[in-house]
Amino acid sequence: MRHDLDDAVEKNLAIFREEPEYSALSTLYSVQVIDMTLSAFVLVVSSATDQPPTDWGDIDLILSALALQLPIESHKNRTFMIDSVYLRWLLPTRVDLDAGLKKMIQDQRIRLPHLGLVIPQLKRDQLSPWHQARLQMSWEAFLQLRKPLTIEGVEAKFAHRVDEALVAKMYLEGRQVVQRFTPEVLQHVLLGDMIFEAHFLPSEYPAVLNYLAALFEQLPIPQAPSLVAVIAKVRPYVIRAVHDKKWFTADKQTWIVRQNRLRNRSTC
Repeated sequence: MRHDLDDAVEKNLAIFREEPEYSALSTLYSVQVIDMTLSAFVLVVSSATDQPPTDWGDIDLILSALALQLPIESHKNRTFMIDSVYLRWLLPTRVDLDAGLKKMIQDQRIRLPHLGLVIPQLKRDQLSPWHQARLQMSWEAFLQLRKPLTIEGVEAKFAHRVDEALVAKMYLEGRQVVQRFTPEVLQHVLLGDMIFEAHFLPSEYPAVLNYLAALFEQLPIPQAPSLVAVIAKVRPYVIRAVHDKKWFTADKQTWIVRQNRLRNRSTC
């Protein structure tokens, strides 16, 4: 029985290694680190259940295993990112799982490896007055650099939507204002909440990435070329991921349905 379970786990991981989600992870971490992290995670889960990965459905069990595997401090974000991407790919009922994962990331206050301090993930509707003020300052600093720039062929309303999402998520995820945007946090945002939560239709993402590349090419900040390079790096993964609704939160799925209905009515 155990041998059959081990075989099922190995086959499942082999399939995952051929998927675009795995390829995206390999742009962030070495293959050795990814495989080691996944192997440790499935070993912990498998020690508590005799079900193969495709039948895992006990969210509490999975979250407990993930929490057990997280190191005390140094590599929490890396471990969480790798394991949660695997779980999103694995489990079709992703909404409840996401809720549990998000709660854990808030409870654990996991460390972003490229930042020098432990910070909790923030949500716009739960910001303290201090963070609200900081986010407003981030937006005002961005506008000072953005207003003189001309991005050809982009509607003002669309540009404003992308600008708002970018500035908010770079602050909420990394506490970064535009002058201090780093490639690491931008990649984290583009592979994370810009897919999961941001209110853009799947068909809009090529334009979103094109706009961001054109914007960073003009922004007068020294790290701009590195930010442009990140967009080119993640583009294939983002374009593919946004056409699979399993990556979206329940709120985003509802928003997309509403937008599609509005579009259908306007064409009638």
